[in-house]
Amino acid sequence: MLGGLIFVGLPIVAHLLHRNARTPVVFPSIRLLRTSSANQSSFFRLRRRLLLALRSCAIALLVLAFAEPLLRGARGESSAEASTTVVILDASASTQLRDGATTVFERLRGDVARIIEGLQGGRDQAEVVLADAVPSGLAGRLTPNLSMLAGLLRDIGPTDERADMRAALQLAAKLLADATGARRVVIVTDGQASNWTSLADSRGADGDGDLPRDTEVRVAAIPASTAANTGLEARGMTARRAAPGQSIGARVRIHAFGAAPSRTELRVLLDGRSFERRDIDVSPGQPVEIVVPLTASDEGPHAIRFELTSDALTIDDTATLAFETGRRQPVAILSDEDSDDPARGTYFLVRALAPYGDQRDRFAPRVVRSDALTAAALADVRTLFVADIVRLAPAVIESLRMHLARGGSIVWFCGGGPVTENATQLETGLPGLLPFMPGDVKDHESRLIAGAARQSLLSSFDDAALLGLGAVRIGRTRACSAVRDDAIVVLAFDDGGPALSLRRYGDGAFALANFSASPKYGDFARHGGFVALVQSLATELELSDGAHPSTLAGEALSIACGSRSTALRLRGPDGAIVPDAIVLQDRNESTVSLARASRAGLYLVREGDRVIAMGAVNVDPRESDARVLMPDALALLVQPQHAAEKIVASNGGATASDDALRGTPIWWLAILGVLCMSAIELALLAWWRR
Repeated sequence: MLGGLIFVGLPIVAHLLHRNARTPVVFPSIRLLRTSSANQSSFFRLRRRLLLALRSCAIALLVLAFAEPLLRGARGESSAEASTTVVILDASASTQLRDGATTVFERLRGDVARIIEGLQGGRDQAEVVLADAVPSGLAGRLTPNLSMLAGLLRDIGPTDERADMRAALQLAAKLLADATGARRVVIVTDGQASNWTSLADSRGADGDGDLPRDTEVRVAAIPASTAANTGLEARGMTARRAAPGQSIGARVRIHAFGAAPSRTELRVLLDGRSFERRDIDVSPGQPVEIVVPLTASDEGPHAIRFELTSDALTIDDTATLAFETGRRQPVAILSDEDSDDPARGTYFLVRALAPYGDQRDRFAPRVVRSDALTAAALADVRTLFVADIVRLAPAVIESLRMHLARGGSIVWFCGGGPVTENATQLETGLPGLLPFMPGDVKDHESRLIAGAARQSLLSSFDDAALLGLGAVRIGRTRACSAVRDDAIVVLAFDDGGPALSLRRYGDGAFALANFSASPKYGDFARHGGFVALVQSLATELELSDGAHPSTLAGEALSIACGSRSTALRLRGPDGAIVPDAIVLQDRNESTVSLARASRAGLYLVREGDRVIAMGAVNVDPRESDARVLMPDALALLVQPQHAAEKIVASNGGATASDDALRGTPIWWLAILGVLCMSAIELALLAWWRR
């Protein structure tokens, strides 16, 4: 803005042009001749120079007012004291909401830029933490190079992810831990209610990630307009894979946020071609769920795209789902055993799921070791079978929790290894997960009989098949506690103990089998009934809740591919190659894995020019709720997250929060100076004319 001082030259140029002007005078009039002579007198030239000075000063003061000058040292601190400021910038998907001519994120970014401009480069140091699914700093460290930080800020935009505010605060605490001088954290956010209220549910242990005691925290909210918003939630597919011509269902849910019901048009496209259109009436708080039956005759990957009438937040007006026809369903087996050893239960599990070992099999099992189990390894898997494993690590339990939260299912066989210890850790990490608690091994023969709820998982078994199961000898089982009241017994032993029990856990399901596939526990794994049982469990749990939830932006993405080529490439929704994708191979197929899918849309796995697999990523449905919290309420949510003693809340942005953050603005003095210059000029002109 200081570049505007060039306009001070305008009155000077006008003065110089007027000085060289010549006014024709009619010679016979002596009076006019004397007036012209008087205009050139030294007093008149002084008047003109005085007016020139007043007008030049007025323009200079007006430019300074737009440059927003600050008076530092207003907080009583020494002007030479260095300060450290960490700004947390909310970059969640909800900040893409258009508010007038701009987006909310543009307003947030502009406010952060003004905070950086208010700091003194070379003395103060700062960092901007971009709050998304995995918060990170723009510069990677605290830096006194504020001009570089401002340049990095101009290059960023909003994400399609949901912001992890707790992780952002923890990163701010880490940055400020060794800082000296005044320490500040400024949280610049749109104040979206659904994002911030989840902060209270994500608290860690006491003192975990606390800010230093003397840190000053400011919550600066720039809420968007409360315009009504309608958003799509991708509920998933009833099956990710189907036989050619087999009908499967694509499920979406439409939410409305606002004061009044709204009508929107839902458009469905299959492989880019219009498939269906319908008008939907939806009321606030009463989402409408739509199931669209689809049939694809061509083998290969297919994409379904749902579109709503565009509104202020366009990112949630589309949803994408993907499925395949003519290929095997991936199933994971968690085991630390050698799957090629016939003396191990994993060997029989793999062959029960894939008896032929080729494309004739419905399932494509892959073995995952416990030390390699991640959310990405299970991203494309619906059902996870657990054989003998070593002690459970916290990371494994967290991966299992995420798998269940996505609607996945787990079948756990009580075989060898530290079964009781692992069960205790599971119950501690995931309270209420186990249908019953397994105990010590019992060495006596048991026979299987149908439980009271066998139809829930064994609908394909008739009475004759169940009698065949009863003829199988199971040599070793485990003593166990009573079955929970909310669990169901699918199979039991002839002594009354549970053999296979199922319990729903959130959106997923957990089945606990009181026997093992290992030959050490009997000859059940060699029996044809074991193959039928495992196949039935995989099939029924695959379709148990009628939907495969889609991957959300910011989560891990895994796409199973039939090809074992090493030349596979993953392209993102923008068509560019994703460099972070890795290709994992086993004996049957390859899996393209991405630790973090940052953008919503369709991801394509290409082998040369041919698309061989697809994966869909959608926006977290909670981002559609544009309702906001007031700054005071935000401050109350932030307070328990750290040990800072002072929290200041403001409405309208950080520049309006507290002048002490950057200094006292004195632009109003410049405006007052402009008015004074104008008043003096008018007074002088009136006096001279009189």
